[in-house]
Amino acid sequence: MIPGKTGSDNGGSGAARPDRIASPPRPEGDGMRVAPEPTRTPVAASSELRAAIRRDVPGDAREYARWASRKLAEAVRIIDDTERRQRRAVWDLLCGGQAVAARTMAEAMGAPLPSAARVAVVACGDADPDAIADLLDRGDPPAWVVRSPGDAASLVALLPAVGSSVAGIRPGAPSPGGADPALPGVVRELTRRHPRTRIGVSPVVDMTRAAVGYAQARHALSAAGLAPEGYARFCAWLDPELLMARQAAVWADGVLSPLARHEARRRSDPDGADLLDTLDVWLATRRGAGERLGIHRNTLSGRLRLVERLAGRDLARVDDRAELSLALRVHALVRHGASDAFGAVDPAGRDRPLGSAGGRNDASRTAVPGDEPHRLPLGLPALQEWAHAGLRPLAGGIGGPDARTLRVWLDHDARLAAAASALSLSVPGARKRLVRIGGVLGLDLLHAANAEADLWLAFRVADRRLSTVLADEENRRAS
Repeated sequence: MIPGKTGSDNGGSGAARPDRIASPPRPEGDGMRVAPEPTRTPVAASSELRAAIRRDVPGDAREYARWASRKLAEAVRIIDDTERRQRRAVWDLLCGGQAVAARTMAEAMGAPLPSAARVAVVACGDADPDAIADLLDRGDPPAWVVRSPGDAASLVALLPAVGSSVAGIRPGAPSPGGADPALPGVVRELTRRHPRTRIGVSPVVDMTRAAVGYAQARHALSAAGLAPEGYARFCAWLDPELLMARQAAVWADGVLSPLARHEARRRSDPDGADLLDTLDVWLATRRGAGERLGIHRNTLSGRLRLVERLAGRDLARVDDRAELSLALRVHALVRHGASDAFGAVDPAGRDRPLGSAGGRNDASRTAVPGDEPHRLPLGLPALQEWAHAGLRPLAGGIGGPDARTLRVWLDHDARLAAAASALSLSVPGARKRLVRIGGVLGLDLLHAANAEADLWLAFRVADRRLSTVLADEENRRAS
């Protein structure tokens, strides 16, 4: 029976009428008005009902209205919990390879699965997972969302594929025409509204490969913890600094500290910050560096000569350019605080000046056998997997004809004419071959700012791994 209501109040019958059990009777006269029909969700209806209680219900009827509100809220919780469990069951079926059963169950519960989608793993940080799920659900098209297995603060979202995947676009980086077309707009909007949220996104996968997409999205999430935009899309050419920022911090410090410590002798001379900025811009734009920096080309040339003298490098050599580029990128991440896959920031690295990096026993550094802090961590397992995945599409692998072309190009300091001569090709023929190989790898070898540095690092890592395997084989034969 409804609280506070006796049998004699129900028309004198002494028992509650069956048609009055689901909703309390209205008081006679000017009593409570009927709550408006739900406009969107049961939660909205519950809110409207509470507002009606405060606004329209006389004191003697508020007890019944509160009872109705509590019952409605309880029903909403039951419905939400049931739907959450159903979605988890569907996701478990998908990860178990039972796509047909998962699709049938999803259609039965009124939430059909997309035919193909990008899998996104969302680490909510300090944001409310329900609010993030609601934002994803309002995407165009809406995402299919489930709580991440084993982590109440994370979500898994299936983002329906609208277009084809775009290869070669870096995590969080814009495409040449603007925003990354391979990422749904809801991803960028989510990280804009909740800056501490991190998102890893897989390529487009069929629902039969949802488990593979989930694993790829988890890998991308580890890179998203370091990406300034807060999200990363899984691809073979993840920026390598995202994988080795902590392990390479001491090495980057040693490479750049001679520049950073430089003091200007005169007011018009560049100081250490000017030199680092000049080097960063020149490596990214080359011919347009002077215009972008707002300095004369002679001034730019003078600064670059000073960089070479202080750093002991030759900017005409691809090896030196690659190491300086990687050192700048690693330092930029460490300076702003390198974070792990769950977004936990290393406070020791934030805003730390060059020259003050930790030594061999730095707690934030993961030891790699055979590597030293003042060297590039070429033996880092994540870096080896990155190099293997990146070079795998080459015809014949790292010993095939495509790899030979790239090695010749790098050996001649990425100069097209010199590489063409060494390959016995015309310059247009060499350019065409490099464009083709770049398309296979998803890299713009002739124009992208970091392509030559990443490719140089990938071959260094692959060669080190190969030499280690050969040495182990030789030792086994000797024993």
